[in-house]
Amino acid sequence: QQIPVNRHLNSPARNYQRDGPGCVDDNGGNAPNYFPNSFSGPNHDAKYAEHVTVCTGDAKRIETGDEDNYSQVTTFWNKVLSPQSRQNLCENIAGHLKDAQPFIQKRAIYHFTQIHADYGRMVSELLEKHNAAKSNM
Repeated sequence: QQIPVNRHLNSPARNYQRDGPGCVDDNGGNAPNYFPNSFSGPNHDAKYAEHVTVCTGDAKRIETGDEDNYSQVTTFWNKVLSPQSRQNLCENIAGHLKDAQPFIQKRAIYHFTQIHADYGRMVSELLEKHNAAKSNM
């Protein structure tokens, strides 16, 4: 139960916000706190969209699903990271991604491959090692 001042009056909210250290309930449990996700989390509802605010012009939230999400990271991969830093990055990612469900691992590898083929390949190979080790236990 939430502290009364924090509790919803009519029904539990379905959002991705968490309370933090002072929380007195399960704080959303193991539900994901990011959007979009693959676990039936809340979706956008237009009736709750923020209104347009006039600043120096109109400002509002926009859907960014069709933006270029790869070129900056590609430059980072190609021009900033040393070979050892690339290896460290891939090991770190695979070490955390290894416990995700297989379809999420595949989705992540797809995105890493869009950045650079070696990036996707390296993370994929490391995940295969982790998954093989897990199945041998």
